[in-house]
Amino acid sequence: MKLKLSIFVIFLFIISCTQSANQDACVQGKIKIAGECCFDSNSNSICDDLEPKSNEAKPKSEMTKVTGEVSKPLRQQYISLKELEDGINKSYFPIKRYKFKDEENRNATGIENTFDLRISTLTYEIVRFGILKIKKDYNFLTREENFTNFVQRRYDLKVKNNDIDAKSYIDYKQIDNDDWNEADYLYDHKLGGINVAGKKVFLEKHFILWYVDNGLKDISIEYKINLWCTPELVVEVHETETFDFLLTYGDAFKENHVYINGLLEQQKKPMMKDAEKILNVCSGNAQALKLKPEEVVFYGKDGFYPSEVKMKAGNKLIIHNENDYTKAEFFTFIGDKTGAFLSPLVNYTTSEEVQIKQPDTYTLLVPEYAGRVKIIAE
Repeated sequence: MKLKLSIFVIFLFIISCTQSANQDACVQGKIKIAGECCFDSNSNSICDDLEPKSNEAKPKSEMTKVTGEVSKPLRQQYISLKELEDGINKSYFPIKRYKFKDEENRNATGIENTFDLRISTLTYEIVRFGILKIKKDYNFLTREENFTNFVQRRYDLKVKNNDIDAKSYIDYKQIDNDDWNEADYLYDHKLGGINVAGKKVFLEKHFILWYVDNGLKDISIEYKINLWCTPELVVEVHETETFDFLLTYGDAFKENHVYINGLLEQQKKPMMKDAEKILNVCSGNAQALKLKPEEVVFYGKDGFYPSEVKMKAGNKLIIHNENDYTKAEFFTFIGDKTGAFLSPLVNYTTSEEVQIKQPDTYTLLVPEYAGRVKIIAE
């Protein structure tokens, strides 16, 4: 009895300490920002180390002795949201053209309520990049520890919400689908740090498979790299446009789990290359993509880029299919003297080489679209 009573007292002590820690997470004189305690000696809700030093405090505009012009106060320099979006497009245009838009942030409480969300999609709504813009200066991620904590907290919240959503989805499907009555789910999730261009980024996976017995019923996948762009901006790099697979519901879900995980693993390398491009943008060194002289891009209803290509007969023309309607296409070449021929089938987001064997001036087109390209083979 004495032993049980002692354990009970210790248990109450632990609970008391936990409650006290929750009520006063930081010691006196400190505040909690982005999950970490920092000194706030003037009680203005801003970490002392984020404020200007005494010899830098709010520098006033001064007249320069030589020119008489008013000098501007110094401030920390990093790229803006617009510069980030423009830099991403500069890194991929003209082969890719990403459009960014505001996105409603789900479950916008706690950590999710500290940022606004921008996403880039193609016309069929697959997300390639997400940009998280921190709303308030005092929530900025100024140190790597802040960023690590931020990513971990969001991951933990998503795991909790995904478990709830997975159960709710089964309940919803059972309303009018008898074959979901015995449904269950497998939730495969993981967060790990990796190195890209000397910077620590985080690879994150959320993969849910719903099944009955061993038969697959549905899936949900989110696979992304989180990177720290600036104190204000965090970027998510999602799977590439080539991530695609055929799936037959009712197949063995365990085998599909292994199969799709293998495809995700193949995405890791190109996603890391994308992350490196974004890090260059964030540092103000966006690397502009340049087409080779014998490349052409097809955008569907927006036609081709460029409108004219000069090349040597016998060489190969590279055709990139970026049709907005995500269609595979045959491309038609009509020569002024040599007649017409077709390219191989070019799948969406892929490229094919077509050899231009004879000297001539060709018109390159897809019959159902208005766009045309002049190919001058000399």
